[in-house]
Amino acid sequence: MKRIISLLLCLVLAAGLGLTAYGASSQHIYDEMGYLEQSVIDRIEPIAQSIQEETGLTVLYLSQEVSSEEQQDAADAVFRQAGLGTTGYLLLDRGDYVSIFSYGEAMEYDASISSALVDSYLNTYNDTLSIADSLEAYFTTAAQVLQGDLYGEPEQGDPLLPLETQPAPAGKEYTDGALVVDYADLLTDEEEEELLAMAREISDRQACDVVILTNDDLGGKTATAFADDFFDYNGYGQGPEESGILLLVSMGQRDYALSTKGFGITAFTDYGLEVLTDSFLSKLSSGNYYGAFRAYLEKSDELLTMARNGEPLDTNTAAKKNLRTFLFSPFGVLILLSIGFGLALIPMAVMRSKLKTVRKQQYANNYVRNGSLHLTRQKDTFLYHNTTSRVIETESRGGGGGGGGSSVHFSSSGSSHGGSSGKF
Repeated sequence: MKRIISLLLCLVLAAGLGLTAYGASSQHIYDEMGYLEQSVIDRIEPIAQSIQEETGLTVLYLSQEVSSEEQQDAADAVFRQAGLGTTGYLLLDRGDYVSIFSYGEAMEYDASISSALVDSYLNTYNDTLSIADSLEAYFTTAAQVLQGDLYGEPEQGDPLLPLETQPAPAGKEYTDGALVVDYADLLTDEEEEELLAMAREISDRQACDVVILTNDDLGGKTATAFADDFFDYNGYGQGPEESGILLLVSMGQRDYALSTKGFGITAFTDYGLEVLTDSFLSKLSSGNYYGAFRAYLEKSDELLTMARNGEPLDTNTAAKKNLRTFLFSPFGVLILLSIGFGLALIPMAVMRSKLKTVRKQQYANNYVRNGSLHLTRQKDTFLYHNTTSRVIETESRGGGGGGGGSSVHFSSSGSSHGGSSGKF
């Protein structure tokens, strides 16, 4: 009888835990990274439910630490698990990388919908550093977009095409694929020709377009969106991946943006973009535009070469490079020798510590206890010994470094881009 009662109690406890876990879950929000409090989920869940009821579309959120190779399977599994329909979107936040996946008929919708959903999440996080606010912006934008003008058929007409809509300065004409486009007229003709020659040589050798664009007005877009669209709609990118990088300098609000695509995303990691920006930003701020663009081209060539050699500049490669530089410097060699000398002293100190009972005596008979030894003949002989010490080596086990890589977003064309932006 006691066993039956114990079993029933266990079942009740398990049921209670199950209900607790269910109560902390959501039909549309799967927060495996633990970013959100239940109160936040409870506040946002009704927005997702209203989208489901009014449009029949499933809009989901998943935070999960998975690799880039596993993210598609993870997203598909959660979308199936939700069981709310076959058409919709799922935003996956991996911690340092955000992706959005479309399902069913949503795969045929205008790519600007996916872009709007991702941008709402990322832009809100950049402004507030709050996952809760970012998630609310994501679902709110989904409600507005999917129930508004962008739902169903894509908008008619092309997005802003800078080469076609913005007149070039007097005496300058640009066509698709021009690697230096100076709408803001920051460069002399000679400077522009020199930069163009550099850009062409680097782009051809690296099989990756390296582009410079200056402008006075962004046409109501963000610097990132303008740079992405300029790249996508004006004939840039080499190879099937349309590989390249573009630097936009907009004088209206003194914005700059870097947009990467294809192999450019691989070559210019988030850390690499920081290094690239550091190479030209101070010159840009001081008005040395030719110097800034030349530094941009030179550093881009350097980072592309590293990537072509299989080691794009990232946080881990930078750490290795800094370590090698330190070890082979005079100060580093001195430190290593000091460490080696210190390690050699350790076994000697250990052996010496074991001889605490030995004290130097002036006469040999001082080492003999009274009455313990009777000698009929005495002879002094010098004794010595030789000790060889060996360090026992053990296999070291270390973990790999983490972090790094490239953050990716979607442009209005639905293409994946990396990049960064800021003020100068």
